[in-house]
Amino acid sequence: MTYLCINDLNNISSDNIYIRESNDKYQIYYKCENILVNGILFSYKDKIIKNNKYIHLIATENHKYIDEILSKKIKNYNSFIKDDHIIIKINYKINSLLKDNKNEYYLNLSYINKYNNTPILYIVK
Repeated sequence: MTYLCINDLNNISSDNIYIRESNDKYQIYYKCENILVNGILFSYKDKIIKNNKYIHLIATENHKYIDEILSKKIKNYNSFIKDDHIIIKINYKINSLLKDNKNEYYLNLSYINKYNNTPILYIVK
């Protein structure tokens, strides 16, 4: 499997983010040089704060910019940023990824749950 990662979130354009609605979700697509990509995949290189149930990633201005774009495109959108943190619930898979003690992770924002308008964010190894 191949991933197309956006290295510079400063160059993301609102015009290149597309939302496709289905029965239970809003699917996010990003158009990059005539390639339509499923979701927005970006790297994360800052500190990870972990407790028993969640990991907290410090949100950058670029993350906030993407969040702002989505809030304009989806009615009643719930932000993936809370108190300047991206919060991800820990499960078995995420615990195994965090054991690597890497300094860089990739986050994929591919769809939004339609029932509560909450973005689903994955950590990709």
